[in-house]
This record gives sequence, structure tokens and C-alpha cells, in this order.
Amino acid sequence: MTIRQVREDDVKDLMRLEDGSIEHPWCEEDLIKLATDPDKAAFAAEEDGALTGYIGFSFLLDEAEIGNLVVDKDHRRKGTGEELISKTKEYLKDKGIAKVYLEVAEDNEPAKNLYLKSGFVSFNIRKDYYGRGRNALLMVCEF
Repeated sequence: MTIRQVREDDVKDLMRLEDGSIEHPWCEEDLIKLATDPDKAAFAAEEDGALTGYIGFSFLLDEAEIGNLVVDKDHRRKGTGEELISKTKEYLKDKGIAKVYLEVAEDNEPAKNLYLKSGFVSFNIRKDYYGRGRNALLMVCEF
């Protein structure tokens, strides 16, 4: 597996990864910004020429926010998510970022466990963020 920065020509593959994995997938324009906006970035996991996952994030001053982390269903629980988070943290540290935030569905146990294992801690809840009765857990990782 190779982790590399997302390019604009990866957008169709990112959309494919999101299809069926995310309840409210990002639009093509937002995904293009991950490759072109200087305040955003993304890394892709690639295996045998195919994208198997990606992580997208934005940053401002000394803080960042992970917007999406998606791993293809056939590649989950194989370390792809951990590698993407690790590469992101390394990149952000080099940019002088001190904190990284994210939100995750409170009932998404696999994702919560991945984030906890990667050094994130929960600090608040957004009630009904994902719809009635589906809360978002707010998490942060400080460097």
C-alpha cells in the first residue's frame, strides 16, 4: 500500500469510494478543492493502481479538521485508516498544526475505535447532528 497526496484527477475515484460508504457524500466540487485549495489537502491509499481509501482535511492557523475518512469496504480493518491518519498527522505537524478535530457518528464504533487508537479523545457531543437521535461525537488530537 502506498499513501500519496490526492490529485485532481483522483476525484472520480474518491466519489466511487464515498458511494455507499457515506450517507451524505461530498460533491465533486468539494473533492476537487481537496486537491487544489491551499488550505485543504487529502491523502489517498493506493494498492495495485487502485485507490482503496482517502482522508480529506482543512487547516487554518494552528488547527485542522478532518472532514472525511473513507476506506473501501473490501480494505477495512487492514490498517488503511491508521496509515491515512498517521500520514495526515505527520503532514500537519510539519505545517505547525497543534490540534486536529473531527466528528464521528456516536454509534459508529469501528470509526470511534480507530480514532481513539490514533490518539484522539472525545470532548463533546452534537445532538441530532446526523438526524434525529443520531449524535456526533466531537474529537480532538493535540500534538
